[in-house]
Amino acid sequence: MTTGTPVLIVSMGVNLVISFMTSSLNISLPTINREFQADAVSLTWVVTAYALAIATFSVPFSRIADIVGRKKIFIWGAIAFTAISAITVFSNSIYMIIGCRSIQGISSAILQGTSIAMLTSAYPGINGVGC
Repeated sequence: MTTGTPVLIVSMGVNLVISFMTSSLNISLPTINREFQADAVSLTWVVTAYALAIATFSVPFSRIADIVGRKKIFIWGAIAFTAISAITVFSNSIYMIIGCRSIQGISSAILQGTSIAMLTSAYPGINGVGC
């Protein structure tokens, strides 16, 4: 096992979870609709808030991770993602779900950006610079 193998495994796992969280919510939208009597616009925001947060915060948090430290920011992102996922389960309104999904998106942006950066640091010859 090389020194980059744990980084590769973590990066693969993180990107799997982020992709899963992006698309899996579509299955539960009818249940969310029944539970909270939400309109179509609110249901759209449940999905869009997550993707919008990832798109907005990926670059800034990647830069912050370069400055502060990738591992430290990655750990904080993992803690935030886990905590907000647990809090989302106890949402009592559609607006709370939208807010939680936004925070999930921010923490996903942290995880996605830092995991890719850590991966390219662990395997420097693969990114084209060291070849």
